[in-house]
Amino acid sequence: MVNIWKFQLLLRAQRGHRSDSSMKIIAWNCRGLARPAARRMLRDLHTHKPDIIFLCEIKTAHTDKISSILLNANLSCSDFVSAFNKAGGLCLAWNPSITVNVVLKSPWLINALIFLNADPWPWQFTGVHCPAVTSLKPLFWQSISDICSSFDEPWLIMGDFNAVLSQDEKRGGKPFASASRNALGNELDVCHLIDLGFSGYRFTWTNKRPGLANIQSRLGRGVANAEWCLLYPNALILHLPAITSDHSPLLLNTHPECMNKPRPFFFEDMWLRDFSCENLIADTWLSNVSGNPSAKLHKLLKILRGDSENGTGGLSSGVTIKST
Repeated sequence: MVNIWKFQLLLRAQRGHRSDSSMKIIAWNCRGLARPAARRMLRDLHTHKPDIIFLCEIKTAHTDKISSILLNANLSCSDFVSAFNKAGGLCLAWNPSITVNVVLKSPWLINALIFLNADPWPWQFTGVHCPAVTSLKPLFWQSISDICSSFDEPWLIMGDFNAVLSQDEKRGGKPFASASRNALGNELDVCHLIDLGFSGYRFTWTNKRPGLANIQSRLGRGVANAEWCLLYPNALILHLPAITSDHSPLLLNTHPECMNKPRPFFFEDMWLRDFSCENLIADTWLSNVSGNPSAKLHKLLKILRGDSENGTGGLSSGVTIKST
């Protein structure tokens, strides 16, 4: 039998930990900022007024021009991983109104703690670029596991994972290889991370070849643990157009102005007075959902609030509210 009181505490915790701090984050594999077209695109991205921007494959050790562009966008604080032989390279830049402490840098990630003035607790952001070289991939995934084991607070990861989870995330080229899913999918399971989904065109990378030679994949994404999802239950990732790069920029908005999602599900005390409430929760908890424990909880809560594709109605629709 479901412990209704434990369930109530869980959902009250969800309500209590919600953050009102609004921010925008852009992650983009720019494929080289030495190109004037890429620098123009970077300037154009500033129209979205991001608070944080993560760039990978900057492909230059000369960061002064990048810093100048970022400064004009009020992103005067930055940290870099320099490119090596005009390959790779990372940049994390942020608005001075927020505090960012970079705690780890490597050729394929920048990990930082984010302190917002309105919130008393920090959360963790990791900007990533999974290496394309097969022999380096295990080192990348081990780095993610190490970060996971050292920090149990809210955590968001954005960037280019260079992997897909299913055939649905790939069009053209060789059929989906399960080994690719095992690397990314297993890491999501081990670290209890949830794919945040997206709005817009479903693929984030293309080889830009014509006809049957064209290949497209969803290589860029944002994932987060349950704690971060509770902080920002309405967070939305938008796939922006890929213009100067073969990768689409990702724009995450923690509080979208135009809400495409329903109001977040919160527990209402009045539901406890309805005898059908516990049965509804118990029936939902028996639903067959896949994923790691955090992902399962996330999906079950979606079913309860009635906006899951497989849901049969949320508590708000399943419980009759009687006027007195």
